[in-house]
Amino acid sequence: MNETTFAEQVAAAMKELRRQSGLSQKSIAELLDVSAITISRWENGTREPRLNDIYRYALVIGVPVLDIFDNDEFTHSEAPLWERQLLARL
Repeated sequence: MNETTFAEQVAAAMKELRRQSGLSQKSIAELLDVSAITISRWENGTREPRLNDIYRYALVIGVPVLDIFDNDEFTHSEAPLWERQLLARL
């Protein structure tokens, strides 16, 4: 069984929500003042965005930040301790 990590779930959610928003990686990159390659790496899980980057990303695509962290297949109790503590504050 191939289990995905919390970081992989976040990356997949970012990609899917961006696609649903109709925005391109390039347009989000311009709004966030990062490169399109950075957005691609975040969405493919090869680079983990900082929490502030995730928050700004959610604002740009017009979704609550918790939508990026929420996934029916993944429970927050599986996240690392620092991520659980952070999510509890949101």
